[in-house]
Amino acid sequence: MYQSFESTAPVWCGTMRGYGDAVFEVSTQCPACFEWVEIVVDRDDRGRMVQDCDVCCRPMDISVHWTEEGEPHIAVRSANG
Repeated sequence: MYQSFESTAPVWCGTMRGYGDAVFEVSTQCPACFEWVEIVVDRDDRGRMVQDCDVCCRPMDISVHWTEEGEPHIAVRSANG
């Protein structure tokens, strides 16, 4: 697993839980405070979105892509640059 906390490099997800066929909860570290947070994605989520960290409230730039096996692959960066 590749992890980097620089604003220019992504932080890849740690663990994942599935809820049925459509919703996944992905654990990842916030690039600002380094605390583990949960990101909820569903099958319709693709591309980029911004979500505030549940711990430090700083914005995270999240990229969501889906593998051929139907699992989410996320990259998280600081949205503050």
